[in-house]
Amino acid sequence: MVSIAKWLLVVVFAIQLAGSGAARKKKRHKKSASKGSRDEVSQLTGGIYEQMQQVREKTASPAVQKSFVRNAKKSLREFEEANGQFAPDLGPTYEVTEEDIQKFRNNGYVVLRGVFTPEEISFYREVILHTMNTDVHYLTKRPGFLRVYNLWDKHPLAKKFVLSERLGRVAADLLRSDGVRLYQDQTFYKFPGDGESPLHQDNYAAPIDSNETVSAWIPLVECTQEMGALEFVVGSHREGLLGHGFNYDQKELEAQYGPLVKPTDDGPLKLGD
Repeated sequence: MVSIAKWLLVVVFAIQLAGSGAARKKKRHKKSASKGSRDEVSQLTGGIYEQMQQVREKTASPAVQKSFVRNAKKSLREFEEANGQFAPDLGPTYEVTEEDIQKFRNNGYVVLRGVFTPEEISFYREVILHTMNTDVHYLTKRPGFLRVYNLWDKHPLAKKFVLSERLGRVAADLLRSDGVRLYQDQTFYKFPGDGESPLHQDNYAAPIDSNETVSAWIPLVECTQEMGALEFVVGSHREGLLGHGFNYDQKELEAQYGPLVKPTDDGPLKLGD
């Protein structure tokens, strides 16, 4: 993925999940409905990767979508019942340094290592994947990835992660502010073989009249450049909106701002970065 660097809150996930069957019901007529649900889900082919895409096609059967969402909600409920009491609190334990702030201000981005622990990310990525699969509207399937907005509003555990004090404190510190407000969160799920995203500015699609914003791009698996990590046109954030947000000529940008910068040149992004 390539970005010119302009900020909103963005949360990125990539993880595989094993599906689960529809819930067994006690009453006879409910058993029949449950069997029908399994038959409907069986219309999807392949593994969970393929099913997550098929169920979001415009041509997907509403009955199939309903069964898929029911299974996702069941998996989420079971996970919460078994593990909810162990959900990490994510208090303000990460210290943003003056050097971090200066890099962010001057370059338009900064890589913060170890904001979360691998165990914290491992817990919440399960929550996020189950939660994103409760929204299968065809517009969540975009060229090159799946995208679901505002998981914070879809489940309490997702909300606990997105609105965590740690994440908010990091953003506020980078802005030298007493506090921040959430504009939105987004979940991006890229599959093996998906193409890269073009050069773009996020602020083109955001009705925000200030440059005092932060996007937190959080990979939930270790991420190398080959897997689709971000690249930046350093310094372009100072110019505001450039053109229409897309369709940039990379050679022209590099002539003005220098070569694209790849944060993963210093090593892959680890769980918690």
